[in-house]
Amino acid sequence: MFPFVDDLHDRVIVLCFAIITGGFLQLAVQIWYVWKNKDMPKINWNWKHPSIRKIFKLMLPAALGGGFYQLSLLVDIFLANWVQNQNPGLGAVVSLDYSQRLVQLPTGIIGVALATTILPALLQSLKKEEWSSIHQELAGALEFALFLTVPAALGMAFLAGPILDSIYFGGKWDHIATHTATQPLVFYSIAIPFFSINKILISSYYAFQDTKTPLRIQSISFTINIILNLSLIWFLKHSAIALSSAISAIFTFLLLGIFLKKHKIGFPWIELFKKISKMSIPFLLLGSYLFFHQFFYIPQF
Repeated sequence: MFPFVDDLHDRVIVLCFAIITGGFLQLAVQIWYVWKNKDMPKINWNWKHPSIRKIFKLMLPAALGGGFYQLSLLVDIFLANWVQNQNPGLGAVVSLDYSQRLVQLPTGIIGVALATTILPALLQSLKKEEWSSIHQELAGALEFALFLTVPAALGMAFLAGPILDSIYFGGKWDHIATHTATQPLVFYSIAIPFFSINKILISSYYAFQDTKTPLRIQSISFTINIILNLSLIWFLKHSAIALSSAISAIFTFLLLGIFLKKHKIGFPWIELFKKISKMSIPFLLLGSYLFFHQFFYIPQF
């Protein structure tokens, strides 16, 4: 319908309608598969049931943790608007928004997919109390995440300008807009592996029915993000918001890994280090190729 609608207002309505329709279709497909497997849940309105109370008890910290992420986005938007008002014509809000959308592509595909698939695997191993299997499954998921996200981060960092030009160039988006958004995209790219790994680690905590520890860690990361924003924004302007998000993601990764030892598996530091050592040479070769390709083969504007 979108190509056949000329009015901008009507196009917005069509997009909203398409999103809602897609959500209902996704729900319908899932309900059909559950019904096909004869696992349809029975609705029980007994809110005092111990299982229901336990679900709400676990859900509240998880919801608050997601709230910290949304609150962090609001703070970033507020600071970006402040930078925009101090520097008219900079395009701080747009450059950060468009750069973040590009970073969310590999993070959403890889991080969310791995975090979703590892949760039932961990739960199955937990039922059998196979602690070595849990450790191996977690290590395998983290290694696979690094294998996919590090090349994506390198490509997006070294080819930030050409990527922005190839996707957004045209209309009001010119090479000045690309130049404004390049540095934020580079800083956001640093955090791509950590964004994905953090999703996997948070799912691991949830497998142990521990939703409070991720909440505490996310609150600490939120505080670090604000402090870094207020400290760096005077020097890097809107790029400081992207760099602060990347650094806070790294802090989140470290804290999630350290506090995982409170459970019986611990973080697979040794296995991950060995895997990174094996992958370091291909990553260095890829980074070198992208570096020279950027400066010697791609025309600079």
